[in-house]
Amino acid sequence: VALLRSICKYLVQAGIPFTPVNMARALAGHPAIALLLVRWFKIRFDPARRDDERIQENEKIRAELNQALEQVESSDADRILRAYLGVIGAMLRTSYFQRPLRDSEGYRFLSYKLDSANVPDLPLPRPLYEIFVYAPQVEGIHLRGGRVARGGIRWSDRSEDFRTEVLGLMKAQMVKNTVIVPVGAKGGFYVKQPPKDGSREGVFEEGKRCYRTLIQGLLTLTDNIVAGRVVPPKRTVRYDEDDPYLVVAADKGTATFSDLANGIAADFHFWLGDAFASGGSVGYDHKKMGITARGAWESVRRHFHELGVDPDQEPVTVVGIGDMSGDVFGNGMLLSPHLKLIGAFNHQHIFIDPHRIRNRASRTRRR
Repeated sequence: VALLRSICKYLVQAGIPFTPVNMARALAGHPAIALLLVRWFKIRFDPARRDDERIQENEKIRAELNQALEQVESSDADRILRAYLGVIGAMLRTSYFQRPLRDSEGYRFLSYKLDSANVPDLPLPRPLYEIFVYAPQVEGIHLRGGRVARGGIRWSDRSEDFRTEVLGLMKAQMVKNTVIVPVGAKGGFYVKQPPKDGSREGVFEEGKRCYRTLIQGLLTLTDNIVAGRVVPPKRTVRYDEDDPYLVVAADKGTATFSDLANGIAADFHFWLGDAFASGGSVGYDHKKMGITARGAWESVRRHFHELGVDPDQEPVTVVGIGDMSGDVFGNGMLLSPHLKLIGAFNHQHIFIDPHRIRNRASRTRRR
């Protein structure tokens, strides 16, 4: 049940034009096909099977599935069931047969790695690989444009289409990374069961717990390097080549999580050590240092120079998007005491102060 439910959730993220209720009805209305799908998955990935046995049984059950699908009368049900078939066929690895199937806090999760090019009807651009992590408390995904890829993990608030959000970010990261060796990657997760009291501290702790599950789901399917030799995950059938390179970075909502990710990597004895997650106590904290904002401020200086204005010495009226807790906006508003911020908004608040007193405002922002 968990397997079929997780594929349903992935298909929602992949943009299938059917609701989870529609997909559940298609499976319930064709129990024999649902059973065949699960059997095919187990034949492909059960490490207890011999390779020759797996190949022989795989051909047999594929023939049974194709024959059964020909008997499906509803076009919607046929499309849904074939979508399940396509996802299982595109899987390269899964944590399903690993033990234990729980994260460090005892919560169950399931992850699988997909060859994105073979998943039917995925929107463009298609990553090289993606890993989907499913658990009762969180769903998450990691998209990679190549074998050596780098990008951040975002705490998303988009329950139905966080993959769409992450895909757009990965596309942008591919462009940003053209001048360095790694190509673009991006990840994201959605917290499904935030605290009922809605307290900031409670939500933050739940986000950390969900982030931890996501990182464990990714590392569970990633090869390690020990004494110069690639070591695959235990009890894992692989349909791809050695793939030991995985790094993550901070993004919206996860700026302070690098130490947490590196701690998990240490628990896995992952070969990259504290280079797994950039930043943290042993690296650069891009938010504390204001690296991105400082770079953006140089562009601001250039634009104002062309207008004959010096923003470091002359008052400038500002309207913005963001808040003082943010990386780019928050740090950017501290780079000159002459910024007169009269309005700003983010996803939670609207700030309006048309009669701002400049010097007092600068002190308030720093505080």
